[in-house]
Amino acid sequence: MVRTHSMRGFSLIELLLVLLIISALAGLFIAVMGRTPEKTKIKTTTTLVETVVPQALERFYADMDRYPTEEEGLAALVKAPAFEDENEAKKYGGPYLKKVPVDGWGQELHYEPVEPGSGTDTSIRYKVWSDGPNKQSGDDDDIRSWSEEESST
Repeated sequence: MVRTHSMRGFSLIELLLVLLIISALAGLFIAVMGRTPEKTKIKTTTTLVETVVPQALERFYADMDRYPTEEEGLAALVKAPAFEDENEAKKYGGPYLKKVPVDGWGQELHYEPVEPGSGTDTSIRYKVWSDGPNKQSGDDDDIRSWSEEESST
């Protein structure tokens, strides 16, 4: 009795086609995943600048009836600054943050109190910003707690 086995399997072209599809999908996955960390850094920094730090500044204000000075900076939200007045020192209810905030690129955030009547919108009491991905202040990629429209009115 002679048996004939038909050869089953994939042709070379079928194997190459499958490898091509897998390579294309892997390349697409790597490209998408390569951008995700940058988006995550931007989103995390935006949350810090627009929500977390302003909430801490408002809690500081509620206790102290003022915002930190430029010299005290955001460090005043972590550790009590050196108060000249003992009564003021008693009002400090911090720390308001666990550590001085840094953006997604490891840079400390900038803080600038805004004096009332200094030509800006009266709703802006302070400015908090990150230099953004390029780590250079004053560029379009900066992440700010205020809009340019608010700043110019």
